[in-house]
Amino acid sequence: MKEIDYTFIIIGVLAIVYGIYTIVIRTKNPEKLTKLTEMKKRMGDKKAIAVHTFSYSVLPIIFGLVFIVSELIKNNI
Repeated sequence: MKEIDYTFIIIGVLAIVYGIYTIVIRTKNPEKLTKLTEMKKRMGDKKAIAVHTFSYSVLPIIFGLVFIVSELIKNNI
């Protein structure tokens, strides 16, 4: 069994935390998300929220899970 590379685990956890953070901030205080505000001006509310949610919440969470799971599978845990 190989040794676990904690760098990948840490990057995965940070990506998941970032994705969850953007979900919480978008719900409680969307004015803090300047990119979302600009997107709303250019695309309209619904489309901007959909693109922002996917890009800044869903993708980081998936990316984080893939990093963590791939490291654990590589090490047969």
